[in-house]
Amino acid sequence: MQPNPVLLDQLSTNARDPLHQEAQHGWCIMSMESMSTLIHPNADSRRYRCISQVWVVRPNMTSALVGAKSTKTRQLVSVCMYTNRKGATPTYANDRSWHVNWIASGVTPKPPVTYMCSGKTEVGATNWVQYNGNAIFVDVDTSKCGFSKEPIYVTSIAGKRNHWRTTGSSELYSKTATGFRIYIHRPGITTSDANSWKWHMNWMAAGEGTGSSVVVPCTGQTPVVTDWKYYHKDGIYVDVDTSSCGFIDTPPYVTSLIGKSNHWRSTGSSEVYKISPTGFRTYINWPGLTVAMAKDRRWRINWMAGFTTTTTTTTTVTHLR
Repeated sequence: MQPNPVLLDQLSTNARDPLHQEAQHGWCIMSMESMSTLIHPNADSRRYRCISQVWVVRPNMTSALVGAKSTKTRQLVSVCMYTNRKGATPTYANDRSWHVNWIASGVTPKPPVTYMCSGKTEVGATNWVQYNGNAIFVDVDTSKCGFSKEPIYVTSIAGKRNHWRTTGSSELYSKTATGFRIYIHRPGITTSDANSWKWHMNWMAAGEGTGSSVVVPCTGQTPVVTDWKYYHKDGIYVDVDTSSCGFIDTPPYVTSLIGKSNHWRSTGSSEVYKISPTGFRTYINWPGLTVAMAKDRRWRINWMAGFTTTTTTTTTVTHLR
């Protein structure tokens, strides 16, 4: 049996042509633009809708995602993304060009063809801009990567405090071959607060390019029964060990939360704390959340990390651990 893929997903807008690539012992990357109609059977249909159901052909690979369905012959993986925006419908989403970007690591029979790059904004000096009284944004420059067209981006926010209840860290805007914009929402947030709390953006990207900088990645996920710890009445946390990667310096980490149910309404999955070369901490917030609930629902953290290094070739093979 092939190992389950580690998958990270992001919601983007301003869609362009989708990118479809696969790499042996490495990446499968896709940007899906069409949002289909599907109401979650246990959800309030006035507010909670599955706006995107993505079918991905993954021969000889099993799914690591909750709710995934596969056939015995082709193993088509169905990934359902939920939104809790009031009044959201597939038409609403498509009118705004909402689409899902994702990067997965696993085993495929195809040769590696994907160009990788990663980075982060400056810790304590990110160029945050005030958007309104409750939001800030930053334009992230990825031009060092040398992408020839818009790649697939996945992101997270890191810092010292107060970002685990923010929203927006994995929702991308104004994507191009040389960068993207991220808006972060938190009541009363200011740019000075963000930098004093060391908020900064981590990102990884995959696409077509001829630059001399590429990422050397490492991936993983916490156990099926993750060692969640109590934080307070609405929150839990887990310390994630990445020491097997052998990083000497702290890399950019990008993360997501998977499970059987209910995690789509939580916050904190792409907000990382206590980052170091050997690990990080993730706090998850949801009203009434307990350690027992998270374990019963098989909540676990998927993560990817990697440094951008320099190479003298224009075609780079990257393999995941």
